[in-house]
Amino acid sequence: MRDNRQNVDERRAAKKAARRAYKAIRSGILPEDREKFAANMAEILFTSAIYRYSGKILAYASFADEADTLAFCKKALSDGRELYLPKSYPGGLMRFFAVHRFEELTKGAFGVLEPEENAEKEYVPSEQKADLCIVPGVCFDVYGYRIGYGKGYYDRFLTKFTGVTAGLAYDACFCRDALPYEKRYDKAVDFIVTEKGIYKSVRS
Repeated sequence: MRDNRQNVDERRAAKKAARRAYKAIRSGILPEDREKFAANMAEILFTSAIYRYSGKILAYASFADEADTLAFCKKALSDGRELYLPKSYPGGLMRFFAVHRFEELTKGAFGVLEPEENAEKEYVPSEQKADLCIVPGVCFDVYGYRIGYGKGYYDRFLTKFTGVTAGLAYDACFCRDALPYEKRYDKAVDFIVTEKGIYKSVRS
């Protein structure tokens, strides 16, 4: 039991170290490059089969030095897709609500733009099927595992999601080796999208 606890602690320490390292890499990307890379990611997504066959999409409003998702979300709406964005609650709970205009969004607890709570607009995994979920992360690896912000919101949510999942990451934050992860809690995505292409995750 003690050895297992030590292994868990070691993995969590490794995840924290990877989070710090990749956040530093991400923050070092020049603003003009960040803008160009985000546009490339959006274009790659728009021309992909996973977008083409998705009518209902779960995405997120980017913040800080994340790859900008604004253009993607606006085009998804103009293409007639049903778009849902997350709202965070205490205890690691996250709920998605339909968005029709970006003017509807307000800043949440972490400074992230969120939709208003409206039961009639909520996406409920047990009652509805969404085709695609765009997942944020500090970094992703070739196996689809990610280092997020340590709160576990998406890992909890993805246990109930049955559609296709795609992570967005700058290529500099796409790890070709395995990132540390906890098999019991961490959920891998199906695809990783960078400014250089879209990659199907390697499943062992």
